[in-house]
Amino acid sequence: MVVRACLVQRRRDDRLGALTPREREVLAALAKGRTNAGIADPHPITEGAAEKHISNDIGKLDLPGSVDGHRPVLAVLSHFESA
Repeated sequence: MVVRACLVQRRRDDRLGALTPREREVLAALAKGRTNAGIADPHPITEGAAEKHISNDIGKLDLPGSVDGHRPVLAVLSHFESA
């Protein structure tokens, strides 16, 4: 209940629409808890490319900077909020 309320408050103006199909696939895999290697394995991409897609996702979603390194978590939350 609390998480849902937080997600509703953080609703974005469809920034997920700015993601390429591959970036959406990578974000979905990240949401499933996959590592960069786990993201790259079923796709014809390298671990470095997976990392770049994650970075692009974070940039396109305009997530706030964080010294704690939680921006991938915020990206995953953005993925779920659009579902």
